Amino acid sequence: MKQQDVRPGAPAQQSSGSPAAFSVSSALRIVEAVKRLIGKETCIIDTQGIIIASTSPERIGQFHAAALALIASGAQQLIINEENQHVYPHCRPGVNLPIAVDGVLQGVVGISGTQQETELFGKIVQAFIQEQIREINSTQRRMRSDELRNGFLSRWFLDSAGIPERELLAQAQLLRIDMGVWKTVCVLTSPKLRTSQSGEVLPGLDALHRLQQLVLAYHEENAVVDLGFYFILLLTEGAPRRCEALCQSLLTSFAAQTGVELCAGIGTPVSAPRQLRQSFREAQIACNTASFDPAGRVRLFSGLRTDLVLRFVPKDYQQSMFEGVFGSFSEKELEETMQLLRSYIRCNGSITAMAGDLFIHKNTVQYRLRKLFETTGLDVHSVSDMTWLHLLYKIYQIGQSNPAPF
Repeated sequence: MKQQDVRPGAPAQQSSGSPAAFSVSSALRIVEAVKRLIGKETCIIDTQGIIIASTSPERIGQFHAAALALIASGAQQLIINEENQHVYPHCRPGVNLPIAVDGVLQGVVGISGTQQETELFGKIVQAFIQEQIREINSTQRRMRSDELRNGFLSRWFLDSAGIPERELLAQAQLLRIDMGVWKTVCVLTSPKLRTSQSGEVLPGLDALHRLQQLVLAYHEENAVVDLGFYFILLLTEGAPRRCEALCQSLLTSFAAQTGVELCAGIGTPVSAPRQLRQSFREAQIACNTASFDPAGRVRLFSGLRTDLVLRFVPKDYQQSMFEGVFGSFSEKELEETMQLLRSYIRCNGSITAMAGDLFIHKNTVQYRLRKLFETTGLDVHSVSDMTWLHLLYKIYQIGQSNPAPF
């Protein structure tokens, strides 16, 4: 490779006014990676001729005359050797190469060593660094885009009561957000996700990243919105049961990766963007009821019945209702009765199925149901009595779970 001895004062051939596309921390990681690859001292110089990263930390912040001369000339390389080293004070022998990405000069990389060594590795290192910067730029653009989308969708779901829908949709169009692609809103939360034992709020970036990866694996247009105390999932899927299966799989994978158990609520499917906010409120309610029941971590709003009724019944009245029926039961009797009711609900009243579920004989199931009627006066075979028993069972679940406020 022919040597080019570029000296200060030569005419510039390429604009160097663009700021560096990488942070100092990124530049430091890059030079360390280069040193591991080729075993040579390496530094990165910004467009003002200042060393911003070096495998020799004492050089960071120093002026690099050769790099500035290379930038001014627009040449393809500048080699420092014994013949010209006096021209560039404090610069080490080696090769200096411009770093340009998409036609924009970002800085200079300097590799210390003999001319033969540095010419051998120079172009490889130059290409490596330029590719690293492209990846950094791509990541930064994606992060800015995600931040803009997250901010907009947060306003859509939380702060948009006074904002005309037409204005919101216009903002979405400017941000290139297709609101019509999403058909179902889900809400995910867990008290353990954000609060440590000391009461401090834990960062959710890792949880958000993991959720995004899992959700995008199902469809590239799915989205996750981080609202700080819970997550919103926007799914392209409109079939409730398929959304339920997706959430079940998602929660299982997330728990396996993080050890955190989430609960999820799923709103009703929408046909227009304006309905997303209502689906979000429904998903909130469904998620809240899911946190009451450890056996059912995913709830469809369309499947809620007694849960919705209880949502509007004061807790002190719920307790009074429960004690009015089961107040005289011992702890053991109450536990057995609640197991019986849970099985009756789960098995849809089938005595055979209940016997298998409870691991007892069918005659024993019928005996316990008769005993329940004799003790409470409520007959599971009566629609009105069973509705009341179902409500009381839900109150028991809520009392057992004692969840934190949503």
